[in-house]
Amino acid sequence: RDGETGEKNRRSARQAWRSQNSGSNPNSASSRRPTSNSGARGGIVRQPSTGEVNSVTRFPNQAQPPQPSYVADEQPPSAASCDDKRLNEKDLSVDMNILEQELVRIAPTIAELFQKISKTTSSNIPVSEEEIRKVKEENERLRKTNRALIEKLNNFQQKIIQLQLENKNLRENGEGAKEAKEELGRKARELQDMERRLEEQKNALEEKEMELNIQLMKIKEIEKDIIRQKRQITKLEILHEEGQQENERQQEEIAILKEDRYKQQEQIRQLELKQRQGDERLRRLEERLKQIEEAPVNKTKSIKSRDPKFRTTKRLLGQMYNSEIT
Repeated sequence: RDGETGEKNRRSARQAWRSQNSGSNPNSASSRRPTSNSGARGGIVRQPSTGEVNSVTRFPNQAQPPQPSYVADEQPPSAASCDDKRLNEKDLSVDMNILEQELVRIAPTIAELFQKISKTTSSNIPVSEEEIRKVKEENERLRKTNRALIEKLNNFQQKIIQLQLENKNLRENGEGAKEAKEELGRKARELQDMERRLEEQKNALEEKEMELNIQLMKIKEIEKDIIRQKRQITKLEILHEEGQQENERQQEEIAILKEDRYKQQEQIRQLELKQRQGDERLRRLEERLKQIEEAPVNKTKSIKSRDPKFRTTKRLLGQMYNSEIT
């Protein structure tokens, strides 16, 4: 709407300027009529009384009949309209050229983007955190580029729609030659074709955007799995440390038990040694006692009955045996 308002203001300014100059040069307006390919020069004359529009065609070598003064006064709007149409056609052509150049410029970028997206989406799922980080950064960069291209294509589509509307207005309201209308029709078809190509590229970019989003979701799932695995590994490490501590404690207890067992075995060896020594002494004592008992009975009977030393010796031998055992 701002463009239409500015265009109307420019048209009004041109009409006012031409109206001011028409008083000094009545034929100046007739010299600015659109030129067709056949060499004919046409103009539009509006009758002030009836309001009808007559098309007047003049050839360059034909003598111009005198025109009433009101013709010159009413011709400048028609000439201004022709100039406006030429300016609009020129602007339309320039805008279309700019759009085509811009499309040609971003086409390699779109192709490269598609290749990178295909490469990243078709590659195997990374396993290391560094590879995941790189793929995630590449994914984010491609998504930003994709969104920028989609935004640019949206702007192109809006520009094409605006140009189509201007082209349609020129075709409907234009009063120029047939060639001009055919040119406008051709530009309209070019705009439609350009809009179709832009729509195809936009759809392709949106599909790639979906692929990138799916890949990003997979990367997030992998990151969640890695976090869960890290937690499980941490729990296993804690359990491993606790197991090591318990094992160390058990080893210490085993060492203490081994030491106690060694002490007990040492005590047992000492006791066995003492027992063997006592048994050996007892055996010697028994042999001595047996020797004494095997002596002649009659000879020793009176001695034993009379000698208190014999009884004392026997008692001492029993005490010694008991002390050796203990």
